[in-house]
Amino acid sequence: MKNLLKMILTVVLTLFVATSYAQQPTTPPATQEGERPTRQMTQPTAEATAQEQIDWMTTELSLDEATKSKVSEIVLRITKVRLEERNKVREAGGDMAAMSAKSDEYYAKMDAELKTVLNAATYEKYIKLATEKRAAGRTRGQRPEGTTERPQQGGESGNSTQGTRI
Repeated sequence: MKNLLKMILTVVLTLFVATSYAQQPTTPPATQEGERPTRQMTQPTAEATAQEQIDWMTTELSLDEATKSKVSEIVLRITKVRLEERNKVREAGGDMAAMSAKSDEYYAKMDAELKTVLNAATYEKYIKLATEKRAAGRTRGQRPEGTTERPQQGGESGNSTQGTRI
């Protein structure tokens, strides 16, 4: 009788412990059949975006401190205006494709101002690299035609700024 009581008590305690430490689900519950709730993405500030570009330009173009200072002023000023405009369009539910075209105008303005600060060889290198980087940023996150799958983010290089728009 004692052995039976011990065995029942052991089984009950084992079940209690096992169920109390059960793992919680790691994915959020579906909102509708097969859907997951969307995550809210936070947008970087204009200052952070501009600083990322300035750091990139300083490294890639080997800018000296005087040139870096002039470039920083241009990049920050235009980035602030561009991102403010983008945020207004996004909040109003506007056409982001049109905003992309408007961004091209801001980039052209920034490129023209940078041409007055950078020497000819550095400016040519900047235009080549910036064009490549902007093109990569435009294709990032877009779905290949005829599919619903997003392409894989990142790359083999492991560069965290790869594919970011400047």
